[in-house]
Amino acid sequence: MIDLDEVFFGVVRAALVVIAFVLWRSSKRRAYVADGGAVATRQTANPPEGGKVQQLTRGHCHYRIDGEKNSGKLVVLVHGLIGCTLDYGPLCKILVEQHRRRVLRLDLYGRGWSTAPLMGADSLPELYAGQIAELLFAIGERGPIDLVGNSMGGAIAACFAARFGRAHVASVTLVVPAGLSAVDKTIPAWQQRLYDVLEELPFVPKHLLRANVQARLDKLKDEQYSHWTVPNNDVIRKYYHDYQAKRLARERYLADAYIETLRSFPLSASKPLFEALARSEVPCMVCWSKLDRRVPFACAEEMRAIFAGADFEEHISEDGGHSLVIENAPFVAERFVPFSRKN
Repeated sequence: MIDLDEVFFGVVRAALVVIAFVLWRSSKRRAYVADGGAVATRQTANPPEGGKVQQLTRGHCHYRIDGEKNSGKLVVLVHGLIGCTLDYGPLCKILVEQHRRRVLRLDLYGRGWSTAPLMGADSLPELYAGQIAELLFAIGERGPIDLVGNSMGGAIAACFAARFGRAHVASVTLVVPAGLSAVDKTIPAWQQRLYDVLEELPFVPKHLLRANVQARLDKLKDEQYSHWTVPNNDVIRKYYHDYQAKRLARERYLADAYIETLRSFPLSASKPLFEALARSEVPCMVCWSKLDRRVPFACAEEMRAIFAGADFEEHISEDGGHSLVIENAPFVAERFVPFSRKN
């Protein structure tokens, strides 16, 4: 007679062995990548007119610079989780044409027209901050910059400024910055760990994982861009609904980059980065939106506490949502220009 209890516990033990092996494999793979293992360097499609591609240590980086060479401090714009250089089109146009500023926009690894390295166990804020630093060095930009970070780019900007300080960063502007505890995690902790396990199991079709990520990104896009109010959003809409969707469906390494970021970036746990920025004495300005669905206005109180006693100012928009740099670029520009000029 079959002992059902023995069978059950045997299955459980076997499952635990498999899970332990998968976790061990995952840690070994991540350690290898972190120690300088394989790097994905496949080139993306040709960038838009005016864009350039620079080879960096971890892959190709797409960027573009607008404005005259002798237009004062360089403004560096850092986009968010599902963004790219196109996000900053409206803001860049205002800064260059109305205020004669020189502006650099770049695509973070895995976004827009930049390639996606295998990220492994790297600290993602440090990885992206390093990408910015290496790009600036490669193209010969040495002077202090005015740094602007949107959403996830805000945490990256904080990481960069805290590391390089006043000698290299004249000011930091954070636009609806992600990273504080009031921000809901895109993927719950248990599901993040589940991705780790499922990705290592040979019998789990990887396209199912990527389809799940695609669905989540579609939801994010719908939430962020369904209530646009500005008329100049056709280029951005085309990017997200046509080009980006096709890339996610066609290019595995791009989906992997998104999975890694969703799973590993401290989207609601970047408080140490902002605390380090506050200690760095780099002047900081924050722009919030009361209609933001991704970074709730409740984050403002936590940010004020972090920067208590520091060189800090904030501004609150009554219009526009999480895509404030697109929907209400004049609001951001009108506050950024005087703030950056005095620092």
